[in-house]
Amino acid sequence: MVTREYPPFIVGGVGTHTYQLVKYLRKIGIDVTVLSFGDPKLSTDNEIFLAPQSSLLEESRTTTKLYKDLLLMRDIESMMHYAKKLLHRMKFDVLHVQEPYIGGLITFHRKVTTIHDTGIGEVKSILNFTGVKNIQTLKKIVFYITLGYFMEYASILTSKTIITPAWVCKQELVYMYKVAPQKVFVIHNGIEPPSNIPSKQEARKILDLPKDKIIVFTTGTHIPRKRFDLLIEAVKRLDRGLRDNLLVLVGGKGLETGYLHLLVEKYSLGDTIKLVGYIPYSLLWTYYSASDIFVITSVNESAPMVLLEAASMGNAIVTSRIGDYALMMKNGVDGMVFEPGDINALTRILEELVINENLRHALSRNAKLFASKFTAEKMAYKTLRVYEKVVKG
Repeated sequence: MVTREYPPFIVGGVGTHTYQLVKYLRKIGIDVTVLSFGDPKLSTDNEIFLAPQSSLLEESRTTTKLYKDLLLMRDIESMMHYAKKLLHRMKFDVLHVQEPYIGGLITFHRKVTTIHDTGIGEVKSILNFTGVKNIQTLKKIVFYITLGYFMEYASILTSKTIITPAWVCKQELVYMYKVAPQKVFVIHNGIEPPSNIPSKQEARKILDLPKDKIIVFTTGTHIPRKRFDLLIEAVKRLDRGLRDNLLVLVGGKGLETGYLHLLVEKYSLGDTIKLVGYIPYSLLWTYYSASDIFVITSVNESAPMVLLEAASMGNAIVTSRIGDYALMMKNGVDGMVFEPGDINALTRILEELVINENLRHALSRNAKLFASKFTAEKMAYKTLRVYEKVVKG
């Protein structure tokens, strides 16, 4: 298993997905060796970390230094050489690359690549973003239309099979990248909540949060396609009386963090909206437990892990109609769904959920049922069936 990130060096959903998959593949008897970037001192016999020279593991920061961005090719080369050395030395049945950008040039006769999101989708979301565009967003665009684009196609050409976590991503691969439909398998993400999550009251005490507020939570890397600014704008439109009952927590960091701070300051929402910064995965479930409502405002997603994680903790889900989960949800039953970018609809939904306690509780119960359909065990067994197809040719 070749991946950019793996615990304890998780910066996003890919790392969480890989960890859950590896954990359950091992549970069902598959011998998995993981090769990832991280601190080599933490390497074991079956989890090997290479020290990155570039900004690969710095997604949670607001900026990255240009000279470190330019070292990306060096990291890709070192990953490729180390993977080839392992493949030559040990008898692996399958090579599974968890992201095209770091493993596109690695060759193996039974190679599987997971493409979580496409670069074309990322570029479209950046260009359609109405907020502040800076040098960091420009660097993103340049990456996705040059090296990123090349690595995606290299991955497609060097892989026997492509796995994607969403039908919407498969459609992009088939219609935009001209990948043969039979080469792409859709396996939705699955989760397994930790067993030691504190109760809502305990979680709020741990995080020093008020007991009497309705807590709205969202988190992710602060990049244009996440549209966290939309949530801030919607909260600003709520009546003051409703805002007094709310506390909105925005987790994460990234390219747009400064812009989000400016919006909160501009609208004088500092008492209502708190940007809590990067949240370690070990603490993330405590935030879910402490919250009542989880919001996704993205304009481009495939199958966000955070939606399943929050839903499994009984958060009432509010999401833009993006990605497979939102398309599967029955609006008003499993969650509240609005069209991407529709700030009026988002404002109305938040208003209704603040006022209607019964609706919040109904959505909470149904969110748990929805999330229970997507388990890490199911994801592992479906992935194993893809491996078997690849091995049998």
